[in-house]
Amino acid sequence: MEKKDIKPQIHQSHLAQLYRCGYKFSRVVINGEREPSTIPLIVGVATHATVARNLNNSIDKGTLLTKEAVQDYARDDFMKEWQGRPIVFNEKDADQGIQKTKDHAQDQAIRLVTAHHYELAPNIKAKEVERKWVLNANNYDYDLAGMIDIDEGKDI
Repeated sequence: MEKKDIKPQIHQSHLAQLYRCGYKFSRVVINGEREPSTIPLIVGVATHATVARNLNNSIDKGTLLTKEAVQDYARDDFMKEWQGRPIVFNEKDADQGIQKTKDHAQDQAIRLVTAHHYELAPNIKAKEVERKWVLNANNYDYDLAGMIDIDEGKDI
């Protein structure tokens, strides 16, 4: 069996970053530098992880998680992100203090997940969550890749 070389992949977020600032694109995407997180990024990543877990439970077991489970996962996913990376605080965050900023951001993630759980998730009939795709770009140094957050199995 022939082994296929895996090429680096360019994602939509990379292209958006290239559009905004070529130098930053070079540092982060090409050279692999990791930037500190912001509070909205941490809230977003934690919320996304919990929403995906809730929808995957619906696919696997036919039911969404309980409200309490969703809120617990949101808290745990938030803490994982908060502790797992350096954070940049804006002036408002710095003025109110790290603990208060953390508590407010964690509450926000929990509120977002709870709202999704009640208002959106019951109407989503997901067949797959976070389906990855790759477009092999022959004769180029990079492939194009991305992720479909929720696939409801409808024809596009």
